[in-house]
This record gives sequence, C-alpha cells and structure tokens, in this order.
Amino acid sequence: MAQEEVVSQKEYVVVEQSRGSFSIVRIEKGRNFRLGNRNFPCWKLLGVRYGSVLQVDPKGKLQPLEGVRDLDEVAMPAILPQKTGDVDEGGNAAFQDTNTAQRLTEDEIAKMREQGVGSAAIIQALAENSATFAQKTEFSKEKWLKRKQQKYAPRLRVHRTNAMTLCGVYFEKNNEKVSNLRSDALAQVLAYGNVCSGQQILLIDTCMGLVTGAIMERLGGDGCIFHAYTGQAANLDAVQRFNFSPDVMDTLVTLPLSLLVSMSKSLREESDGTAKKTGDADEEDKKDDEENAAAAAAAAAAQEEENAAEEEKPQKLVNGHSTLESLLNEIPDGFKTRLEDLSPEEANAAIERRKVRLEKLWNRPTLAEIEFHLRRYFVDSLVIAGRVNPSQAFWAAEPFLKPAGTVVIFCEVLEPLVELQEEIRNHGCCTCLQISSAWSRAYQVLPKRTHPEMHMNADGGYVFSAVKLLEPNPPKSVDSKRRAENGDEVDDKDADPQAEGAEAGDDEKPARKKRRTSET
Repeated sequence: MAQEEVVSQKEYVVVEQSRGSFSIVRIEKGRNFRLGNRNFPCWKLLGVRYGSVLQVDPKGKLQPLEGVRDLDEVAMPAILPQKTGDVDEGGNAAFQDTNTAQRLTEDEIAKMREQGVGSAAIIQALAENSATFAQKTEFSKEKWLKRKQQKYAPRLRVHRTNAMTLCGVYFEKNNEKVSNLRSDALAQVLAYGNVCSGQQILLIDTCMGLVTGAIMERLGGDGCIFHAYTGQAANLDAVQRFNFSPDVMDTLVTLPLSLLVSMSKSLREESDGTAKKTGDADEEDKKDDEENAAAAAAAAAAQEEENAAEEEKPQKLVNGHSTLESLLNEIPDGFKTRLEDLSPEEANAAIERRKVRLEKLWNRPTLAEIEFHLRRYFVDSLVIAGRVNPSQAFWAAEPFLKPAGTVVIFCEVLEPLVELQEEIRNHGCCTCLQISSAWSRAYQVLPKRTHPEMHMNADGGYVFSAVKLLEPNPPKSVDSKRRAENGDEVDDKDADPQAEGAEAGDDEKPARKKRRTSET
C-alpha cells in the first residue's frame, strides 16, 4: 500500500531545523516540539507534505514556504552586494567584540515584532543599524545573515522516518546507543546481507532495533525476521518509529538468544552423532561396496521417512490452551471483579479490548513453533550487529543458515572480527571472507570556500561478510596434520602448500635476473 504524502495523526516524523539539528516528533495532541526559542504543538504539523520547508512568521505561526528547498537560504539576498568574482578587501581583524556595534536595542526589536513587522524587515533594519556590517567580507555577511535568520525566522523541514533519517538522528543524538552505526555502515550491512523481499533472516541486534527496522523496511511485509534478543525482552525502540503497518510488523518474530544457543548445541550433537554412525558403517562395509551401498541407501531412505513421520509440527499451546476459543472463554477472577465496577458500555469495550489482545497473542508464534521452523527450513541470511561477542553469536546461529547463505556482522572495533575471521578460515565453513570499513566525511560546498567539515567521526565501525559453504573445507595444512596424526601417508605438497610455488619460483629466478641485466 502506498504511503501518504502528508503527515498523519499518531505518526512519527523527523524534524530538521536550520541549525542542523534533528529531532523525532510524534504527531499527537498534548505533545510539543522546540523550534528556536519557542515550543510548538505537534498537531500543527498535521497535513504538511513530507519534504516541505516551514518558517515561523511574525505572529508565531508555522507557514509553509513554496519553492524553497534550502533551510539556510538567506531570506534577503538584496542586502548582499553583487558578486563580481573579485576578492573582497574587507576583513574582521580590526573588529572588537564590545557589544556596541548594533544601534537597535532589544526593546525596539521586540516592539517591531509586536507590531507584526516581518522577519525580513527586522533583519534589514539590523543590517542597516550595524556599525560593522559594511566592513565585513562577503562570506562574513552571509554567515551573519544566516545567524539572524535562524534567530528571527527559524525554519524546519519535515522528513519521513526511514532507515536513513532515523540512523542519522540516533547517530547525532547518542551514537553509543546504536554502537556507532552510521548510515553508510548500515547500507553495507543491508547490501552484504542480501536483504530483499521474501528472505528469511536470523538477526541479533542490540542497536535499539535500528537494524531490525531497516531490514523490515527492505522486506516490505514479505519474508520473516527471527530476532534473537539478549536479556529479558527485545529492545525495539527504533522499530516503533518507522510507522510500519500491521502486515510489516507481522514479519518480526522474537526469541531469546539463550534458546538459540541451546538449539544450536543440540543440533550440533545430533549432526556429530550421525556423522560418527556413518563413519563406523563405512569401515564395516569395505568388503562388498555395491551391496552395502544399496543397503545404506535403503536404510537412509527409510530413516528419512521415519523422521518425516515423527517430525510433525508441534501443537500450539498458549497459556495452557490448545484452541483460541478456550483461551477466550477463560476469564480470570480479577477481570470479572473489574467488570462489575464498570458500566455496561465500558464493560463491553473492556471485553472487546481483551479479545483483540488475546487474538494477537494467539497469532504470535510460540517458541516451539519457532524452533520447529528453524530446524526444518533454516534461514537465508545471518545478520549480527551491536555489542555482542561476534564469535559466540556466529557459532550459535551458524547451524541454522542455509548453504550459500550470507553472513554479515557489524562491530565497532576490529579485533573481534579478525579473531572470528581466523576461526572461520581454520574451520572452512565459509568463503569470501571480508572485513571492510567505510570512511565518510561531510564537505561544505560553497563558492570559493569548499572544504571538509572541521568536526567529524573518524570511523563508523567495521563490517564482516562471508558466504556459507555446503560442507566445511578447511585449509590443506590442517588436513595434512590430521592425516599425520592418524598414521596416513602425507603428500609433500600437502605438507607444504608453498613447495610447488617455491619450485616454480626457483626455475624463474635466472630468467628474471637475465631480463633485469638486459634492461640495464
């Protein structure tokens, strides 16, 4: 369903002010937001088109500005002299901050605002009554006018809440809560994780739900997210600010990380037991390969049929009830007591609210159903972000990832990712191992003064990505050590993977030396 182009009731919006600050505002009666030195009720933003610019008029009302896209655009370009391209000979070196350059007093300015004089006229009067304005450089005049406009005619722009705007707001307000996750790093996580509509994704997110909301936005209601949380409950503060529809919210399924760890442990024990039985059967059946292979195939087929018959979807139980009707019919004594104190209309409304709440609880997957789904169907991508141990989180979630599934891990420090990369390389379960870091810097782009911003964050974290293999493929050196321990013969090339390259290099050395001699 297409989103509305205007601000609606009970929506979250991002308000950008001309000073470069951002804030998250919910459109609801009784709530206010601050613009400049004033507080404005949030409901005044109802019906405003997203992306439009508003300005405070002399009467203190928000008025949309048609055709204006820049928040810092000077309202009175006539004050500035015509730009000729020559170097301005003015300067600020001889100025002294004595607070006597302005001839207009605060009382006179307040009287002008009470009379309804426009902000442009006030700024014009301030410039004409300034003893130092004419001696300023062209650049200083523009900065001076912008400061006066931010004070007497503040502006704002209304943005829709999405992954980019919310990531920018959280990073600016308190970047530690989102593990220093910048918008460019979030874009890398979504790209390397192959996040798209219809995907089944296993997610471990401790960034206040910011990565969770970004993935839900990408899925668009088609797919499923298994969010494994740490602690007693999932922190999904950012998800509530995306203004998702119920269809999109239904794609999110939460489960405790402790359950994922126990499921992973039991799944590895089952796979190790199956592999051991298969190895013992192979040693006993060396004499008659064809006959035993047919018997093993038949046994495997029978075992698969038996497992399919035994592995059925678990029965749904919610608060001890197997059906929705029995859950709705059970009315606690405390609820009955509260109904007696209400009027018939209020009692009916309370019963209806309870019915809606219980229906949502019934439609929510149980932990047994989540475990059955992960064991049976697995997931397409594994995404880990935040302050968790990357190694422990990866090995707990790796058994539920499909072959050729993508792995992406965001961490604000490099060392844990390097250790995990070495562990995965030795185990051989993944390929295309890569650690990347995006370096981003904002630039001021203005005539004759384009330069990078003076204040910036040097780093936005590190992103590890990989692709899971069908079967582990450890390095040759590890295989050779295992064969040597078992008493098997070890090939010289397997024992020393660089031997072949060294021999080839020795043959090429004379030729290289001869070419260097001829060139000299």
